Amino acid sequence: MAILNEFNQQCLGGFDLPDRVFADFLKRFRSMGPLDVVSSHLAGNRKADRLYAAALCHVASIGGGRDYLQRVGKLELADHSALLLLNAMPSGQRAAMLDGATLGTHLQIVLTFPGIDLRMALGASCFGDGQGALTPAQTRRWFLQCNEEDGGRARQGGRISVAEKFVSETGSEIGSEIDSEVGEAARSPDLQSWRTWCALTQRCIDARPVADVRGQPRVMETLGHVWHALARTAPQSLTDATSISELLWKSAAAFANVDDLKTYGRVKAEAEKFDKQAVKNRANATRRTWRPADELTAIRFRSRYAAVPLESHRDSGSGNAGSASLNAKTL
Repeated sequence: MAILNEFNQQCLGGFDLPDRVFADFLKRFRSMGPLDVVSSHLAGNRKADRLYAAALCHVASIGGGRDYLQRVGKLELADHSALLLLNAMPSGQRAAMLDGATLGTHLQIVLTFPGIDLRMALGASCFGDGQGALTPAQTRRWFLQCNEEDGGRARQGGRISVAEKFVSETGSEIGSEIDSEVGEAARSPDLQSWRTWCALTQRCIDARPVADVRGQPRVMETLGHVWHALARTAPQSLTDATSISELLWKSAAAFANVDDLKTYGRVKAEAEKFDKQAVKNRANATRRTWRPADELTAIRFRSRYAAVPLESHRDSGSGNAGSASLNAKTL
């Protein structure tokens, strides 16, 4: 365990580490690392591959490590490595690790192996449909703390969910400007972490239209806040304003779904303002270097939730325009 312990101590120093520290750890951990100790937590025969995957995921659980992996083009590989590890874990150990999920400095989701100071950051593929990925029910259970009987809070000793922690850490407030400054203590995800959270929210509803999710008010309320936070914290490297617009309209849809029309109205106003500004700035680069959505795209998102009155939301068969718009939603 000396290699792992030495590396962890270096990462606790509170200063930026040179790339060679991370590169050396990846090389030494695979060739000289505690193969038997780590492999005892995982099933399968390809021990060397799993060990390298574990090393990549451990580096990805560290803020500076994620920056290093991004620079050398291996952060996406760490994403897929996390799915490989999840698939190789015994179900009991996997559940125990998910119960202790935390957030890293880049708002990445971090799990810790039992009995060893080895961590892994989950990636977007962990919330896809590949072998070993978390199911929609498991995603809701561990990251929204929602049970399957009534969509209410699962018993977790009164702890807030990982999704609620994410919203809190971003410092996002409903009704604030998308480009407005957040508090000094607020944090933002890197692009890969942002994509992971987007995939997680979609997995929670099994990629269904928001309007089709019924009987899960806690799921919808939490996702409404997460989608809004994701819209506000989109990385500067994101060049497509359409993604931001979509997140805002999905957030509005989630609050309409639970009849919270006050919050729905505020988020809807944000989405309309964002779309209007994106169209206005079509020919110019914005401060975040987004490529604004074209006017037809903005109109398409806007029309889906232009009006969702309580009556039409409750009675999908009434035939009015608001109900038709709600039921036609494909976000």
